[in-house]
Amino acid sequence: MTTEASRGSSRRLVVVGPSVRALARLRGRFISTCIARGVDVLALAPESSASGSESLLRLGAQAGAIPQGPEGFTLFRARKAARAFAEQVRQFHPNAVLAFGAHIAPAAVAAARRAGVQHVALLVNEMPANGAAKRLARAVKGANVVIVHNAADAQTVKNELGAPHVVRVQGAGADLALPMGVPMPAAGEAVVFLAAARLDRVKGIYDYLEAARIAHERGLDARFLLAGPDGFETGSVKPDTLARYAPFVTYIGDAANLADVVGQCHVFVCPSHREGMPGAVLSALATGRVIIATDIPGARETVDEMVNGTLCPPGDPAALADAFARLVRNRALLAPMSRASRAKAERSYSDTKVHEALLDALHLA
Repeated sequence: MTTEASRGSSRRLVVVGPSVRALARLRGRFISTCIARGVDVLALAPESSASGSESLLRLGAQAGAIPQGPEGFTLFRARKAARAFAEQVRQFHPNAVLAFGAHIAPAAVAAARRAGVQHVALLVNEMPANGAAKRLARAVKGANVVIVHNAADAQTVKNELGAPHVVRVQGAGADLALPMGVPMPAAGEAVVFLAAARLDRVKGIYDYLEAARIAHERGLDARFLLAGPDGFETGSVKPDTLARYAPFVTYIGDAANLADVVGQCHVFVCPSHREGMPGAVLSALATGRVIIATDIPGARETVDEMVNGTLCPPGDPAALADAFARLVRNRALLAPMSRASRAKAERSYSDTKVHEALLDALHLA
């Protein structure tokens, strides 16, 4: 693909993400909205392939790979790669750049600035585990606007990083076109719980596995499902761990199309230790699933206690097992809680509202 583009559209956007998969999964609906509104979109990621880019091309976006130097490259080669990145952005003549992903967003902000882009937005999906990293701080200073997903992150980028303009949106938003999931269980049927996340410790997957084991030992009338791609952090869940917990939890695979698996459960579980606004929970709300979430910024906002779900402390498998039991014990409330989740999605998390806020922040509305 060539990024040298004619200026047929007066509105042009470059979206930069950590991978093609992340671009399609996390911002695919926004890209689709942009194209429907007459905005030309170029989607860039560090790696690209014909098969990986198909989903973006089907949306009507252009797709390309960010030029990178080799691992352990010299300073000279790093500068050369940075210049090539900036030139790739410049050739598309964008009005705005939207960048997300902890590793690529700082470079994308720098490239956009070097290319002379007028509106540069940094999207922080979640804050780094060890506070605001230096690379993030530099990116904040280079952006016109920083977009976050919860009040705690908004305060951090304002007070600790000095971001002059902060916009808060509700994650990627809930797709209200998703159908309602399976009916809540009848008397005598097991309650089905599902966690769907990257298989990393920070996502609370170990906690979920252990909590399911505890629930099984207590004789809880429940089934436990797990879905998600392989982890990439130090604490990623290994295949032998999944095998060890197989008597208690059924792993159903990557589940690239989250909506297909969320509708199979009665209760969606977000055991994460750190989030901005968990997209899987928003899909679960839209499909009318009861929610168990950890009491952390972003995730806690999706739950009204024993109205549409329940909260538990992060990193505490026993407390999570107690939450499982609390909902099984109150199974008569699951149906009204399901309706409350859908109502909450409609009231507070519509992706239409999120897309409008992003377009405004990018001056593309």
